[in-house]
Amino acid sequence: MLTDVPEFEISLPEFTLKAQLTIPKGSKAVVIFAHGIESVMEKARHQYVAGLLNESGIATLLVDLLSEQEKNQFIRTWQTRVTVGLLADRIRAATQWIQKIPESKSLPIGYFGSRKDVAAILVAASRLEDIHHQSPVKLIVSWAGRSDLVDPKGVLRRLTVPTLFIVESRDRPIIGINKKSIEDLRHVACRELVIIPEAFNLFEEPDRVRKVATVAVDWYRYYLLANPSHLRGTPTMIPKTELLNSNSDLRGIGHIRSGRFGVLCSFFFLFMKLRARHPPPE
Repeated sequence: MLTDVPEFEISLPEFTLKAQLTIPKGSKAVVIFAHGIESVMEKARHQYVAGLLNESGIATLLVDLLSEQEKNQFIRTWQTRVTVGLLADRIRAATQWIQKIPESKSLPIGYFGSRKDVAAILVAASRLEDIHHQSPVKLIVSWAGRSDLVDPKGVLRRLTVPTLFIVESRDRPIIGINKKSIEDLRHVACRELVIIPEAFNLFEEPDRVRKVATVAVDWYRYYLLANPSHLRGTPTMIPKTELLNSNSDLRGIGHIRSGRFGVLCSFFFLFMKLRARHPPPE
């Protein structure tokens, strides 16, 4: 975990953000973790995922998007349009900031968020696409994300960035929300919902977080460390997540693919699974 990484401040024209930046030697990509109004436990989970990414040679930027005073205010007076828009602006500003650092300015970027913060990273990615036409963000990972809070609703229909939704099996309302979002992401060739078996008690929390982190890191390694020019709009270029099911740590994880590419994706994964079990002779 990154609890020992010192915090610093990103000074922007209109506000200052607290952040933790880790750039391993030889990093080939960077993932920005959006932390808005969610709990301290959520931040600890983000730090765990970030630590695994660092071990894989991926830089991480964990950003506190709100001051403590703002967090208290927004918890009391949550307004979807105002709050999501504000958080999205700050994520975009953090993205532009990381692109100016010599060590990371040319690296492909990924986003990671959970709960309500997911709506903000989806909006931020869409706004960056509007500005740059081809977004610097190459992958979005949502953990139990409230993608239904995206405003305006047309954001999901315009987005083209590959997106992974990770949800626990007991979180049925979020499963329904994310299924609907997958249908709305009609221009995203590669989108998937991964369902993690539920934890029945607090003692299973570390195992649950590890399963989520393993799936997320697998996707980041594929989309950010592979050649990005071959990924956009190619339904077969999806990480071989199902091959992880042979790992005892990940048994029981379910996958749902929706939309016009769902059938193609399913056949591709079946082919890769059979190929892994019966490799061709040397």
